[in-house]
Amino acid sequence: MLGAFAVSMSHLPPSSYTM
Repeated sequence: MLGAFAVSMSHLPPSSYTM
C-alpha cells in the first residue's frame, strides 16, 4: 500500500495519497 507509506512520511489528506 503506497498510500499508507505516503501518509506515514507525509501527513496528507486521503485524496492526496490515493494517487
